[in-house]
Amino acid sequence: MCEVHGVLTNGNDPQELRDDLEIELPVSDVLFVYRIVLHPDLQSGDRIAILNAAIRAVTTDDALVVMWNNADYNTQFTEKEFADLRFAKIAGGNLIYRDLHYQTTFDKEYPQGREVDLIPTRAHERWVRKEWRRTSKSC
Repeated sequence: MCEVHGVLTNGNDPQELRDDLEIELPVSDVLFVYRIVLHPDLQSGDRIAILNAAIRAVTTDDALVVMWNNADYNTQFTEKEFADLRFAKIAGGNLIYRDLHYQTTFDKEYPQGREVDLIPTRAHERWVRKEWRRTSKSC
């Protein structure tokens, strides 16, 4: 978290966020998502629905979400999917962030979230567990 804090504040006053990130204040919480593993059978809209629901379940509307922008940590998401969820790259690092003060098109279209089309099986669970172990070793 110290690295994330340093990138968000650019090493300046630890109480001040970088101006170039244009983050709306106040920020009540910072959620750092270290790794995401979702089964590749999930369609793009389902991946977006799951990540958005997970973020919304543990944060408030004035929180900031930060995560690695790296295939080792987020194996199934494309740049477009992250952009659709209003994630933006942080210059000078390998992090992306999302300011939850702003709604996404997905939030507006599905204010209560939406159903996911995939019905998980034991095979899906085994694959996710195996992938989680594999990506844990690469970090």
